[in-house]
Amino acid sequence: MTTTNIEATHNKHTISLQEARACCDSITEEFSAFDKSFRVIFVLSGVQDTQNALLEKQGDILELPQGQELFNSLKKHLKNKDHRSKVIGVIALKEKTFMGFKIVHNHVALINIHIPENTNLKLLQLEALCHVWKSMSVINDIINNHQETLSVKDSIYTAKWNNMDNASRNMFADMFAGFLAELNGNQAALKMLAKQRATACFEDLRLYNAKSNPFPMMLEIAQMIFDDIGHAPNKHKSNVQVALNMVTEAIETYDENTITQWQSFIETTQQMAWSGLSIPQILGTAIYTSDNVYNRNSAYIIA
Repeated sequence: MTTTNIEATHNKHTISLQEARACCDSITEEFSAFDKSFRVIFVLSGVQDTQNALLEKQGDILELPQGQELFNSLKKHLKNKDHRSKVIGVIALKEKTFMGFKIVHNHVALINIHIPENTNLKLLQLEALCHVWKSMSVINDIINNHQETLSVKDSIYTAKWNNMDNASRNMFADMFAGFLAELNGNQAALKMLAKQRATACFEDLRLYNAKSNPFPMMLEIAQMIFDDIGHAPNKHKSNVQVALNMVTEAIETYDENTITQWQSFIETTQQMAWSGLSIPQILGTAIYTSDNVYNRNSAYIIA
C-alpha cells in the first residue's frame, strides 16, 4: 500500500454523534411510516465509548421479547475489535389483533452503524440504508421460510449467505440505498456510493471486502433504471416502495457473471495494490496491458 493510500485511509472527516443520530432517526421514521410491522433500531458506535453506545438504546432493546439475547449479541459485537457496521440481528414477533382472531407478524432489526467508516453525512445515510435493506432481505427469507439462507440462535435471525448471495445482496442493498437517497433529494447518490466502493478496493485493503461489494459494476444499469422509473410520477407510492420496485427491476436484469468477473478483477488488482502501485497505475495496467477482456472492462468502469 502506498503512502498516499495510507494517508487517504486515515485522513477522514469526522461526523458528529448528533448529526448521525438525526440522520438515523429520520431513516427510522421513514420506514416506520412505510411499514408499521417493521421497526429499525440503530446503535451508533465509533465516536462514543462502548458503554455509552450500549446504554443509549438499551431500554428499547430490552423491552422486546428476545431483547436480552439481542442485547447480548450487540454487546459482543461492540466489544470485539472488529466493530464495523452490521445487522446485529432480526427478531420476529407475533401480535394478536381484532379480539385475538388475527395474528400480525412484526419484525425488529437491530443495526450497528460505525460512524468513522463514513467520510461525510451523505455516505453515512447510504450506509444505514444499505443495512436496512439487508434487514428487509433477512425478513423476506424468514417470511418465505428460506432456511438455507438464515441462521437462528436464541430466536435471533441473521444472514447465512454464501459467497454469491453475499455479493449479490450487498450489490442490491447499495442500489436500494442509492435509489432511495436520490428520491429523497440526495442527488448523485448512486455515483457517490459507487465511487466510495471503488476507492475502498484499493485504499482499505485490510478491512474492506472488495470481492463482496460489486456495485460499481452495476452503476450504469442502476442509473438507467433510476432514469426510467425514478422520474416517473409516483404520487400514490412512498419513496421506499418506489426504491424497492427499482431493485426488483435490477434483480430481473442481474447476471451472476457480473460478480464472477468483478471478483476476478479484484484478485488481480489488489495484488498490485499490495505491491504499492497507485490507483492510476493499477487501472492503467489493467486497461492497456491485461489480456483478460473482462478485467479490462472492469478497470475501465472503475476508472
